[in-house]
Amino acid sequence: MARSYFYLLDGLNIERGQRLRKALEQLDEISGVIVRPDHGIIEVQASRDPELQVKMACSIVGTTFRVKVNRRSLY
Repeated sequence: MARSYFYLLDGLNIERGQRLRKALEQLDEISGVIVRPDHGIIEVQASRDPELQVKMACSIVGTTFRVKVNRRSLY
């Protein structure tokens, strides 16, 4: 069962978001990634918290991982 995890990233734009999405979707435990570059937020659907994988992918694509965001603070 996949849950949604939200992360705030610095330096996120459309190009970096596409590369980040492609990198994260290669992992088996991640079922989907939604990138919102205008808000600097990515939503990752995964079976467990992928924070470590998101941090590594950020360093590869050139964005900076800032913080994990609680869903309630978004809406």
